[in-house]
Amino acid sequence: MLTGGALVCLSILGELWWWVTIVILVREIGITVFRLVMLRDHVIPASRGGKLKTVFQSVAISLALLPFWLVIGDWVFWVNWTVMAAALVLTVATGVDYLAAGWRERRTRRSHA
Repeated sequence: MLTGGALVCLSILGELWWWVTIVILVREIGITVFRLVMLRDHVIPASRGGKLKTVFQSVAISLALLPFWLVIGDWVFWVNWTVMAAALVLTVATGVDYLAAGWRERRTRRSHA
């Protein structure tokens, strides 16, 4: 919720494209619902990629807020966009990975039943 709120606020302020916020929010909500549904069969733990995604998202949000309180040059915008792009790629990739892992697990359970 905190990350999503920060992304929405950055988009409202024009610091982040809305499509980036929407992609990240759809992934976050979708995977959360997916993991809750899968709980009846088994727990899907957070992956290393998911944890790395969270770090990149947090750093990107922090960098996006830097210009508001610290004037350190335009280079911070380039660094921010690079980190946000990496966060976006990790967000989509780990979302696909969670879905694939769940699908494989479900197939394995069905074949053993």
